[in-house]
Amino acid sequence: MSDFDSRYPGMEGYSGDKKAPYRRIHAANGSVIATEQEYDFGYTLFAAYWDADLQRELIHDKTIFDFGSENSILTK
Repeated sequence: MSDFDSRYPGMEGYSGDKKAPYRRIHAANGSVIATEQEYDFGYTLFAAYWDADLQRELIHDKTIFDFGSENSILTK
């Protein structure tokens, strides 16, 4: 649980099941923000404060990125 997507108020969470494709990122209201088909994070996804904004960044596979922003490596 972490607040890493400024498009949604509150904290977002990463949840899933061992069986694919059941891993998802949820907003605080329970809506699904992303699915495994869009972003395959595997079983490990970490969050950290990296730059000077109030949102946390995600860490996956030795890469730090802003989720859901224009600067995200996943949106390019």
